Amino acid sequence: MLRPAQKSAIDQDPDFRWRGEDVTRIENLSDIVFAFSLSLLAVAPGAPATFPELLSIFRGAFAFAFAFAILLLIWNYHYIYFRRYGLSDQTTVFLNAALLFVVLLFVYPLRFLADFIFTLIPAFFTDFSEVAAMVGDAENGALLLVIYSFGYAAVFLIIAALYGHAASKRAALQLNDTEYLLTRRSRASALVQAGVAIFVAAIAGLTPIGPWAGPLYFLIGPATYFTQTRFGKA
Repeated sequence: MLRPAQKSAIDQDPDFRWRGEDVTRIENLSDIVFAFSLSLLAVAPGAPATFPELLSIFRGAFAFAFAFAILLLIWNYHYIYFRRYGLSDQTTVFLNAALLFVVLLFVYPLRFLADFIFTLIPAFFTDFSEVAAMVGDAENGALLLVIYSFGYAAVFLIIAALYGHAASKRAALQLNDTEYLLTRRSRASALVQAGVAIFVAAIAGLTPIGPWAGPLYFLIGPATYFTQTRFGKA
């Protein structure tokens, strides 16, 4: 079912005619889930009972910002999708439900990994006692990265499936050549995110590098740039 066509959103998406106008119940539910996930990120350490615990929460602001940014990235993909296409057919409902399910599962591993990263960095200048208390040993650290990576990959594979579904509806949505290309580019960008996550999971789980495979996520930058450039030329 399509919502009425809307003029281009000049301030955000000038090359795409937004077809999503009224907010559907699908999006209402999705926004509730994203808001709840953000709340879980914020309260993950628990309410402080002492002043040192309060200070530790402020020290955890960088970890929260890191996790918040990733969740916001996922939300933005979701937001742009529904504004562009306004789809609410059975396939979209199913894929959206799967995405929300994975996001809720993903919240605590995401926050735990963020806390781990921002505990690990200062440990290089002091000692690794806090790091050891969090994960125990390198094997557990590698498993943490594998769990996070599979969650990250699952999210972006579902997003890629959503954009692939929109591309398959080109005729019904009356996508012009530019809009169809942008749809394929969004799908490719999501696949890049998922591909890097799967690669990191494989390196972390199958090689001696283990938990030190995390910096390989920086490959997302050049891989995304290559993908955007390729579609930009087209």
